[in-house]
Amino acid sequence: MQTKKNRNRMWAFIIPYILGLNVYQASGEDNSTQMYYVKLTIEESAIANITQILNPFVAGNTQINDLKKTTECRNVLAGQECSCMPYFRWSNEVCQSSQKCCDQNCTFTNIPAPMCVSNNTVAVSGSIVLTGVQYHNCLKEKQSVEFQKCNNDLLKEMKTVFSTLRGFDILTITTYNLSITPPSVCYKNHPILTCTLQEVLDGPPLWQLKRTDGVFQIFNGTESMVTSEPMSTSVRLNAQISDRWEGEYSCTYTQQINSNTITHIASAVMDIALLPNIDSTTSPAFPHCKPDSDFVNVRVNCDIGTNSQENYTVTWTGNGLFTGITASGPSGGVYTGATIVSCTPPPNGTKLQVTCTFNNTCGETRNATTDVNIIYASDPFCAADRDWGDTKVGYTAYLKCPNAAGQRQRKCVDKGKWGVELAACVNLNVNLVLQKALVRQ
Repeated sequence: MQTKKNRNRMWAFIIPYILGLNVYQASGEDNSTQMYYVKLTIEESAIANITQILNPFVAGNTQINDLKKTTECRNVLAGQECSCMPYFRWSNEVCQSSQKCCDQNCTFTNIPAPMCVSNNTVAVSGSIVLTGVQYHNCLKEKQSVEFQKCNNDLLKEMKTVFSTLRGFDILTITTYNLSITPPSVCYKNHPILTCTLQEVLDGPPLWQLKRTDGVFQIFNGTESMVTSEPMSTSVRLNAQISDRWEGEYSCTYTQQINSNTITHIASAVMDIALLPNIDSTTSPAFPHCKPDSDFVNVRVNCDIGTNSQENYTVTWTGNGLFTGITASGPSGGVYTGATIVSCTPPPNGTKLQVTCTFNNTCGETRNATTDVNIIYASDPFCAADRDWGDTKVGYTAYLKCPNAAGQRQRKCVDKGKWGVELAACVNLNVNLVLQKALVRQ
């Protein structure tokens, strides 16, 4: 813009055009925007009415607003001498090309001269994970038609989202890589999750764990330890980890610069090769041999709960059984082994047992062994009473608490009489609070 007072004086403006939904078609109610940079040379008296003057040249649902003067330039013998207006600065590219330009006037021999950028301008780099066959062609040669189409479609899709950020300028995809899913963390390890910083950030980090049932802040406790260094922060899990530590971890730093708040976040998902807590029982709890029976069918249930997503390999072994074990399941977290037991008591008091062994993807194992307590024809027992089945004298029967965590128990005392029922049941909501507290501590 040339003025009447000084024909060698001009101004550079950044004009952001606010584009309507016909450009990137942002989803929902968010408006899609795109920054356009225009350099104008006008009379000084037109500055106050520049927006009104430019509007007739805008078509469709495009509008001009937030017009700012960014750079002041004047012609000199060497080229153009320019300086940034308040709240603007030279870009990193300009500073790197000439250190003298960073905080003062800069002389450019190339025409037109660069324009200053806002002090609040930031460049964000990162990566995203794409799944689906529609993105496979992005791995092909860059010169191929398939790559060009995949790359352009993805750019358009990403701009639809990023253009809802006011002041969004440029989006560039630098490279595509084939991502390999990292192996699971083994149960017996003590994993350490670390966030590494590129610069020293003031203030403590905030560590959080996101699971399907909520977001939990991680503190120092019996199972976790948070440490911080000037350029990194870590969480170490001290105990053998359970499924409550599986999920998405994030570390967050909040930085206050003048009136601006910048949040730095890094996150990663930790998949744990778990080992289950096994509740092993027989069904019925006390298989009953009738006087005219030679054999009795026995089922052993190894229950690991319905929440487990681990892909276990389960093997079965037995002692004192008449036949091998036929495996089935899982069904609702229950693995079942079926076998046949003789109704003739074993010699030498051999104990009848069935063992289920769970092997995870790390090759770690955990097993549970249950005794098969047969009520032989001559054995005294307590007859079934309501939900309590036949139980051998001197033994205790166990049942799960209905709609609660824990179990009930009742002993079959001498002469085949039932004892008093004892219950250790915990409300499910209270038990959930306990599990969450173990993460929050």
